[in-house]
Amino acid sequence: IGMRYTLFSVGERYYHGWQPRALLEVGLTERTSIFAGYNRMFQHLHLVSNSNLGMPTDLWLPISEVIPPQRADQLSIGARLGLGARYQLTMEAYIKEMHNLTDYRDGIVLNDQSTNWDQVLTLGQGHSRGIELMLERSHGAFTGWATYTLSWTDRTFHEINLGEPFPFQYDRRHGVNLFITYSFSPTRTVSVSWVASSGHWMTVNHDNYMVGRMEILNLSNRNNFRLSPHHHLDISYTSSKEKRRGTRSWVLGVYNAYANHNTFMILRRDPNTNDYDPKHLQSLAIFPVVPFVAWEYVFK
Repeated sequence: IGMRYTLFSVGERYYHGWQPRALLEVGLTERTSIFAGYNRMFQHLHLVSNSNLGMPTDLWLPISEVIPPQRADQLSIGARLGLGARYQLTMEAYIKEMHNLTDYRDGIVLNDQSTNWDQVLTLGQGHSRGIELMLERSHGAFTGWATYTLSWTDRTFHEINLGEPFPFQYDRRHGVNLFITYSFSPTRTVSVSWVASSGHWMTVNHDNYMVGRMEILNLSNRNNFRLSPHHHLDISYTSSKEKRRGTRSWVLGVYNAYANHNTFMILRRDPNTNDYDPKHLQSLAIFPVVPFVAWEYVFK
């Protein structure tokens, strides 16, 4: 069990609170156990994301006299199972409630750098839940792990989406991570990792309409279009050598080895037309294949 206390002052406001945490684990056998945990957290920076068409932007904004810190309460329960002498399976389910989250109000247009953030942002709640599985091999020349996550994350704001819940931009329903390392010797290893997940959500307008001289986006709801899945394969080779003052390593590798075109941003194919069908949007990808060389030195 543990307890933390935070105090943050901004202007004439003082934000403070207790952050309790607890973890209980019961060993059933030498390599099998069950556990449960609870944690309360405060965060004094807000992530504000733009999920509309065009360049995706994430901004980190500090709290203010009007915008309080975020608070999250998370409860988890799980088990660890030993499978033979070299494998371990970990299963965990969690639920997380978040308060004082921020997002842009509906209809807000950012057109200068003197924007008063207290006026364009609104406060709401968030809810996350999911199940995580992890299979790990920690002995032998072949080591590594594989994880799978099934999760849901949504947001509810009184001034957004008519007060109805909507998926968070970075809600990823499915997530898979594979990592394998083979050691030829204590100083030479090859590592292979593969990452895959559901695409994140975007807000796509079906058409536009004019109010005076201002063009207004006609949106069905917030975050109404999920992008294609995201995945890439990374391979690296590491050669190390002990030196008098530490360990020197050369790393050769390639990121996104099979050049999958993961979506970075979405644009309309022809901005001069009124075609707003999400199926006709254009996907823009960056970093198809990136080879790299690294030199590392770890001092004793």
